[in-house]
Amino acid sequence: MLGLLAVEQLTGTVTPHPVVLNGTSNGGGARDLLQAQEAVNVGSAEWESSKSDLAVSKKTAENETNSLSTIAKEVAALEAQVKTDPSKQPELDKAKASLTSQQEKVRQVDADTQKLEKREKDLKDNLKHLEGLRDAARSVSTHASAGGTVQVVNNSAHPMNKETAQIVADAVTKIIDTVIKSDFSRETCLDYLVSAKASTENTAAKFQEESDATSFCKSFLKNQEKNLEKGSAF
Repeated sequence: MLGLLAVEQLTGTVTPHPVVLNGTSNGGGARDLLQAQEAVNVGSAEWESSKSDLAVSKKTAENETNSLSTIAKEVAALEAQVKTDPSKQPELDKAKASLTSQQEKVRQVDADTQKLEKREKDLKDNLKHLEGLRDAARSVSTHASAGGTVQVVNNSAHPMNKETAQIVADAVTKIIDTVIKSDFSRETCLDYLVSAKASTENTAAKFQEESDATSFCKSFLKNQEKNLEKGSAF
């Protein structure tokens, strides 16, 4: 790995290329979504209010209808009494007037209730329409555009001359030759001996009992040391 990195560094294949990006974004979709959501909130509040008004009107209509039924029963009873007791006629006339008045109240309340029912339906339909607009705005709320430029360092701006190229070629050749010839025995032996020594419970006693691998490694490292002294180590 070290050899590969050295070659790449010499030949320039790992030179990073600086990149410059410039971008712009458009947040109009987000504003549209916000406005659409606000419209939905207003529409929802109006619909909820209309439902409340309608419920009150229906309850009022129910009460007025019950009152009408009570007055109608009183009129019927007085009409029966007048047949045997004419003195009840004024009371009957009063009851009939009350009945007429109550009938008008019921008609008015029913008319108001019908208007409120229509308003509630219209506001409900309007709310669905507003929610549709809101959903459409949401689908395009992340609209953005970006543009940029890329600037790359040109390694050929300062080309190598022949002498420099030859020096690099020689260095690369030596590195490759060293890597090919290396069998990593030295590194393996050093790692083995350090691990064996660290795992020995009684280093002074047991490390003396050398295995075949230990003997080989010690002999190999001694030969390496001799080669280094002679100046022939790679």
